[in-house]
Amino acid sequence: GNELGRLRSSICVHAESELVVPVEKCTASSEHSDHPCDAAFDSNAETAWATDGEGVGSWMEVEFAERHLISELRYQQFFSAENANKEIEVQFMDGDNIATRIIDLDSDYLDIKAYTFSPAWADRIKLVVRSVYGTINNGAAEIQYIEHIGAHVLNGGFEALPSEDSKLYSTETDNQGLGDRKSTRLNS
Repeated sequence: GNELGRLRSSICVHAESELVVPVEKCTASSEHSDHPCDAAFDSNAETAWATDGEGVGSWMEVEFAERHLISELRYQQFFSAENANKEIEVQFMDGDNIATRIIDLDSDYLDIKAYTFSPAWADRIKLVVRSVYGTINNGAAEIQYIEHIGAHVLNGGFEALPSEDSKLYSTETDNQGLGDRKSTRLNS
C-alpha cells in the first residue's frame, strides 16, 4: 500500500494544449495565378501557396494579431517532389528582435510533417527557402505555426508553467534562455 502511494505521488501529469496560431496577414515573394500565400493557412491541403517559378530565395511572411511563443512548424509540401523546398530559414520577429531556426524539410508532399525546435517569440514570421529538391512553382499546401499553451521547453524537455496562460512568461524566464533572441542553427 505505502509503496504504491509514494509512486503515485511522484508522478506528475501537467495539462498542455496547443494553439495553431491564426495568421492575420500573409505576403510572399510571388504567387502563382490561383495559389495565393494565404491558401497555405486555410486547413485545406487541396489548396496551396505556389510561387511563380521560384525556388531558392523565395519567401513568405505572416503576421499575427499578437506575439506567440512558437515551438513547432507543421509543413506540407506543394503538390509534387519537383516543387519541394528542402532547407528553410525561419525568422521569428518580435518587435526589433529576430531569432532564426534552420529546418530541413522532408520531400514527402502527401502528408503534413511536424518540425519542433527551441521556442521563439514572434508577432511576425518570415520563411525563406535556402535549398530545394526541385524547382517549378515551389510553395506549400499547408503551414501551421504551433504554440504549446501551459508548457515551455527547458533543456530539451517540457516543463509545465503554473498557469495555462501563455502570456505569463516573464522577463526573468526570458533571461534564463527560454526567450532566446540569438540566431542559432539547429541540428536535425
